[in-house]
Amino acid sequence: MRWLAPVFVAFLLCACTTEKTSRVERRTVTPVFAGPKIAVTCELRYYVLGQLKEPSSLSVIAKDGKDTDRADAPTGLLQEPDHDLAWAVGGFVLRIIEPPDYAGQTLTAHWDHDSPDPFKACAPGKRYLVDVPPSLINDTRYKLCW
Repeated sequence: MRWLAPVFVAFLLCACTTEKTSRVERRTVTPVFAGPKIAVTCELRYYVLGQLKEPSSLSVIAKDGKDTDRADAPTGLLQEPDHDLAWAVGGFVLRIIEPPDYAGQTLTAHWDHDSPDPFKACAPGKRYLVDVPPSLINDTRYKLCW
């Protein structure tokens, strides 16, 4: 019976590791940018409601850690899916998780409505691995197409 404890612990470790790695989805974003790219792991921070305009009125999180996210009218930010507002989603704000040098910084992407559900295109709690040019990190002009 004592041999069951190590087997159970090994099973739990494998299950946790598998769960974590299976939650990262590789995403290809467009347009294709020339030059060097960085592979970043990011997760959804907000759905952006309304028409996206340049220059963006989105404020990002300051490097000192103060939370300054906001968006001016007619754009709004939505943290959780609301299927009554699916038609209004124009883009996404994502927070970079890895690599550590870029952790906490922001990516923005417009949504071109390829799928009928923006909440499946970019889901809360899911992580995405994306290759992006360094110039698009903290760029709030929604140049990436999700």
